Amino acid sequence: MDDLRQQVLDLTGAELQDLLQFANRDNTVEEARWATHCLILYANEYGQPSGQDLTQSQDQTPNTSANPVNVQMSGDIVQSSGDNNNNGTNKRKRDDLEDRIATLENTTKEEVVKNLKEKNSNTLGSLNSFNIHVPEWEMESGFNPEKVQVRQEPAWVTLGGEIPSLTTHVPSAEEVLNGACGVHFDSGTFPLRDPDLFLSGQIHHHLSNWKDILVGTDDKDILKWLINGVDATDFSDTLKEVDLRTLQRFSGKCISMQLAVPGCKLFCREVNAAISVCTKCSRPVRVFGPLKEEIEYWKFLDKWEGFSKWRPEFHNKIDMVTDSSGYRYGALVNLGDKHLTMGDYWLADDTRPIHEKEAEAILKALQSLGKSLLDSRVDVLTDSMAVIGAWNSQGSKCPALNCIMKDIFQLVAGQNVDLHLSFVPSELNKADGPSRILNTADTMLSNASWVLVDSRFGPHTVDLMSLDSNVMQSVDSRPLRHFTPWLTPETSGVNVFSQDLKAESNMYVYPPYVLIFPLLCFLKEQSVSCTVVVPELYPVPMWWPMLTSCSSTSILLGARGQKGVVKAPSRKGFVVDEFGLRWPLWAFRVSFS
Repeated sequence: MDDLRQQVLDLTGAELQDLLQFANRDNTVEEARWATHCLILYANEYGQPSGQDLTQSQDQTPNTSANPVNVQMSGDIVQSSGDNNNNGTNKRKRDDLEDRIATLENTTKEEVVKNLKEKNSNTLGSLNSFNIHVPEWEMESGFNPEKVQVRQEPAWVTLGGEIPSLTTHVPSAEEVLNGACGVHFDSGTFPLRDPDLFLSGQIHHHLSNWKDILVGTDDKDILKWLINGVDATDFSDTLKEVDLRTLQRFSGKCISMQLAVPGCKLFCREVNAAISVCTKCSRPVRVFGPLKEEIEYWKFLDKWEGFSKWRPEFHNKIDMVTDSSGYRYGALVNLGDKHLTMGDYWLADDTRPIHEKEAEAILKALQSLGKSLLDSRVDVLTDSMAVIGAWNSQGSKCPALNCIMKDIFQLVAGQNVDLHLSFVPSELNKADGPSRILNTADTMLSNASWVLVDSRFGPHTVDLMSLDSNVMQSVDSRPLRHFTPWLTPETSGVNVFSQDLKAESNMYVYPPYVLIFPLLCFLKEQSVSCTVVVPELYPVPMWWPMLTSCSSTSILLGARGQKGVVKAPSRKGFVVDEFGLRWPLWAFRVSFS
């Protein structure tokens, strides 16, 4: 610490403690090193006083340990206590430095400039004369590196066209994003590559090659950027800030529209949270993430020319009871004279709290009804007071629950639905049963088995018997069109036996064992082709001869007792079977055309 204090005194003539206090820094060894570092950078950038030269030992890397940085001056060398064994080396360097100073004193300015130009031209000449070996396959792309001209070394500028100062601390992206204490980012001082000394790669000249490279990946934005260019505003939006007064005025405007937008409070939750943060820290907040999405939602007012439809006085009433367990949701719906039962499994990695799943159960039940909800009054019974409170209060302290409430509001607003939630005790909730079913008939193929079937008989376009949770997926990981036993949000139709299959191109089905014979008879009536996955039961069932006689080819997916062939429903979602197959499992390609 004493060595650092002496170095700062030699450089500036001021005490280190006074400088740290002026910079609002603590009087510690780390802050002292920082101050010494900045002073050296400042001296090197703006020029040193006469008779003083600041250099760093060329055979040493920058020192970040407890030993301070060496400061070499003409005539004196200030060094750390740990460098006593380098006296001989430092003495030779001091002698070399004195010789250089004497040489420069005897050299005119014109001679110095001439020597620098000759040195630069020799360097460029050696680079241009360098023989580059380019493979023939690389020459076929139309790019010839031998014709590339060596440009000047790249430099840095600010957005205002000025040269950035080396002593200016540029905060990292993490500091700006996380709002580190004391970080005030000014985009005008941000260093950028000088466009006059920088040439970007012309990668957009080879779009066909990029399309081949990006096949089967999720990086769709890359190809969009290559074709249409990159809009920098998509990345700079997170740097925009808004002050407290603006947020308060915006929130008040939104609340005042409660008659036109009944769920307006739902879309002000993030704004109110930002107001709270802005009040505590007394500085603007950045607009990004959920806050940005909530503000952008209100852009619909710029183009909205419609009106809120008046609901007819005739009461089209729908009664619904929903419930959710940790692995499945269920719902009972009274739709006029129809009494519907619906439900499905949650994903295997769904670890959300139960109140979010209860809200999601209501959303999925409403989505399943589709156009049947139009101009209706829907009464929903649920045993979750958290969900009821969030709906009646238009929000809660849980951001994830608020997102589900927003989805429910947008759905009922689009269908002109009057939704009411009421409480029912868990022991009286009739939907408790459908939410706790584990049916082995919902078993599906494992990923490895499906890849084998789809590569042999596919690509398939429709799954004849499945749920939204166990439907097979296409090559691009999208769920196939599928028919379900009851209404679900993504169903293409209810009950495969009521569908016209003649328009379908390549079908797949893994039917429950009790429905294999009726399904084969239905396929025969429709005169279609299909991939059918069935077990080899014993004794031989009556449908086996019919299946084998109409089959053109088949593959054995798993022998008796083999594990990992199928996925079975469980309380943890669909899991790979670890008990082994009870019977051999086959995939047949049947054709009744």
